[in-house]
Amino acid sequence: MRVAQLGERRLIEALVRPWRAHVADVPVGPGDDCAVVRRRAGAAWLVTTDQLIEGTHFDWSWSTASQLGRRAAAITLSDIAAMGGIPRYLLVSLGLPPRTDAATVTRFYGGLRRVLSRFGVQVIGGDTAAAGRFHAVVVAIGEVETGLAVTRSGAKPGDCLMVTGTLGDAAAGLQILQRGHLRSARNGRSVVAMRALIRRQLTPTPRLAAGRVLAVRRLATAMLDLSDGLMIDLDRLCLASGVGAMLYHEQLPLSSALVAYGHETRQDPRRFALAGGEDYELLFTVRPDAATRCARLLRRLRLSCRLIGMITRAADRGASRGAPAEASITVLNAGRVLSLRAFAAARRVHGFEHFQVPAARGRG
Repeated sequence: MRVAQLGERRLIEALVRPWRAHVADVPVGPGDDCAVVRRRAGAAWLVTTDQLIEGTHFDWSWSTASQLGRRAAAITLSDIAAMGGIPRYLLVSLGLPPRTDAATVTRFYGGLRRVLSRFGVQVIGGDTAAAGRFHAVVVAIGEVETGLAVTRSGAKPGDCLMVTGTLGDAAAGLQILQRGHLRSARNGRSVVAMRALIRRQLTPTPRLAAGRVLAVRRLATAMLDLSDGLMIDLDRLCLASGVGAMLYHEQLPLSSALVAYGHETRQDPRRFALAGGEDYELLFTVRPDAATRCARLLRRLRLSCRLIGMITRAADRGASRGAPAEASITVLNAGRVLSLRAFAAARRVHGFEHFQVPAARGRG
């Protein structure tokens, strides 16, 4: 069976299954945002990796080398944020076509440093090799106190489902770049809105301070960063925790730029928020009595957060005919409750999965 037929989720599940058994010094292995590796009494390493491939994750026609470096750093550090950790080191490996201008590599590292210097992270190694197209692999190493790492598996029925920032901006920015909407825009306000959405696509921000606060205060019961879209990533959180969820569609947080873009292009902005990925905001669960406190603490970091649903008990929906299990997620919209699958199908929206859609989606 080819990977396109297998799909990303089933492929990953098959690959990591033999490594799922925990050993003493690796309490959290494959399947979460980072692996957790104990290094000494009272602390552990967080280790994660991401990659950016030309034509799959980005296109040189709309991304500069500096922006790409910033993006490579941000999306990898976002995994550390999702575990509540502190990033420390980065290893960077590049595959370079022989005709690549050396200035491209220099600018890539310049963008990388721009993000890393903000968080006190050091590049400690890497590799370079000839390749058919530009390819960056970034490994981040962080640390977290023993018992503080927030995994995807701690959500309980009755918990509140919350998210930082706004959703859908990066996906809208990608659409603008792919369709050339900015070039045809004539209204000044539209141009400003589109540029804001494009920035969210090209230069995301890892929510490290927010993730750290939620972990240190022991507020988040489960957490991950939104890379492949709310639909897919919520499903992952629910499956890891063995729970279901009810999503409040009308409560999805939207930026004014996304609302303006949706109005101008006659698109429902909540479609971007539901299915669009690459926002790298934090999706997390908290106990009901902690929701208000979370919003207050993150507001001090100048970051909004909103309650967008509730965690429910899981329905009995096992995998069938070799398909991966699916979480029991429902959507509350205009007083009606529908399954997420039915709701998404009615609106023709879907999250992102590698191998199942055309390349050059801009995913990280």
